[in-house]
Amino acid sequence: MNKYYIFLLALIMGISSCKEDDAITTYTLTTQVQGSGTVNPSTKKVTSGETIIVTATAEEGFFFDGWTGDKTLRDNPITVLMTSNINLVANFIDKTADTDEDGVPDYLDNCRDTEPGMIVDENGCATIIQVAENGVTLYCLPEAEIGKEYPYNGEMYKIVDRTMLYDMDKINDDFTHIITTKVTDMDALFWNDTNFNQDISSWDVSNVTRMQWIFYGAADFNQDISNWDVGNVSNMYGMFEKASSFNQDISGWDVSNATNMGSLFEEAIKFNQDLSQWDVSKVTNMYGMFASAHSFNSNISTWNVGNVKTMSFMFSGAKTFNQDISNWDVSKVTDMGNMFKNAEKFNQKISNWNLSNTTNIGGMFSSAKSFNQDISNWDVSNVTSTFSMFYNAISFNQDLSSWNVSNVNNMSLMFSNATSFNQDLSSWDVDQVEDCSSFASGATSWTSPKPNLTCAQ
Repeated sequence: MNKYYIFLLALIMGISSCKEDDAITTYTLTTQVQGSGTVNPSTKKVTSGETIIVTATAEEGFFFDGWTGDKTLRDNPITVLMTSNINLVANFIDKTADTDEDGVPDYLDNCRDTEPGMIVDENGCATIIQVAENGVTLYCLPEAEIGKEYPYNGEMYKIVDRTMLYDMDKINDDFTHIITTKVTDMDALFWNDTNFNQDISSWDVSNVTRMQWIFYGAADFNQDISNWDVGNVSNMYGMFEKASSFNQDISGWDVSNATNMGSLFEEAIKFNQDLSQWDVSKVTNMYGMFASAHSFNSNISTWNVGNVKTMSFMFSGAKTFNQDISNWDVSKVTDMGNMFKNAEKFNQKISNWNLSNTTNIGGMFSSAKSFNQDISNWDVSNVTSTFSMFYNAISFNQDLSSWNVSNVNNMSLMFSNATSFNQDLSSWDVDQVEDCSSFASGATSWTSPKPNLTCAQ
C-alpha cells in the first residue's frame, strides 16, 4: 500500500515539473514620444521570438526623426524581434527647426553639426570649397584632393599644390580659379614674370610659411591682396622687390611671425601704403627693406624693431622718406652701413638711438643731402668702419668731437664732399685707423682742426 502512494506522489511531481518547463515566456514593448506625434502600437506584450511592426506618425508641422531608447534606428515603420523587454522613443521635430543654422531645415539636413558660416549643399553638408569670413578668400576642406576640381558659386576650381602652381606659371595659365590651401611655399613664384597681373585676391595663403621673392620683378603686378592671411609667413625677403607697379593696401596684414623682411620693398618705386600697424617685433633682418622705394613715406614711428640686427641699406635711395623714427629701439642692430644712403629728404631727430652694438656705420648718411641732426651722443665705441659715412652729405655740420672712434680702422671717404662740415675733431683717437684715403677730400668748408691721421689721405 505504501509503495502505491509513493509511486502516485512521484507521478504527480513529475507532471508538475513538465508543466513548469512548458511555461510561455513573454516580453513587453513600450514606447515614448518626444515631440508631437503618435506611435502604433504604443505598448504590446508578445511571446518571446515574435515580431512587432511599430509605426511612428508625425503630427502636422513635425517630422519623424528616428528611434532612440533601446534601439537607434531611422527606418519607419520598423520590425522589432522581441527577445527581451524593449523601450523605444519616437522623436518628432518641428519642421522649421535648423539646429546648425545653415539654412537647411533639420528634416532635410544630413549634417546637423555644420560649423557656423560654412557653405552647405542641398543636404546641409559643407561643400569642399568654402569662403572665409572676409567674403573673398576661398579655401578647401582637408578632404579635398589635389588636382581635382570642385564647384563653387557655379564655377569650377582646381585644388593645387606647389608643383602645379609653378608649372602653371611657366605656361601663363589662369590663376583665378585655383585653391591654394595646400600650398606652403611660394618662394619666387612669379620671379621676373613681368607681365603677370591676374586677380589672385581669393587665394588662401594661410598655410604658406615662405614668400621670398614671390613677386620679384613682377613689374606689372598691382592687384588687391589685402585679404591674404600671411600670419604664418616667416620669410618675406624681397617679396615685392622690383615690383615696380605695386601699390596696394596691405595695412591689415598679420606679419607677426615674419623674421626676415630684407629687401621687402626694394625698388618697389610706386609703393606708399600705411604700414603703421604692422607687428615687426620678430623681424631680425631689415636689410634694404625700403631701398630705392622712391615713393615710400609712411608713418612707421611705432614699429618695434627691438630684435632687428641689420638695417644696412634699409632706406638707401628712399628719396621721399622723412618720417619720425626717433623712438626706435636699435640696440641690437650691428650693421647700419648705407642705411640712409641717397635718402635725400631724410632729416629726423635720431639723437637718442643706442648704437652700442653697432660695428658698421659706413656710408650711413652718404648723399643724404638734407640730414643735419645732432648725433653727438651716439655710442660708436664698437664701430670698426665709418667708410664714406658722410660722403656728399652736403648739409651735415654737427659736433662729433665726443665720439669714441678708437676701434675704427676704416675712415676712407668719411667726410668727402661734405661741403658744409666744419668741426674740431682733433681729439679723436684714430690710432687704429688703417685706411683714411680721401678722408676729407672735397670738404671745402672744413677749416677746424682735423683728426691726427697718420695714414695716407
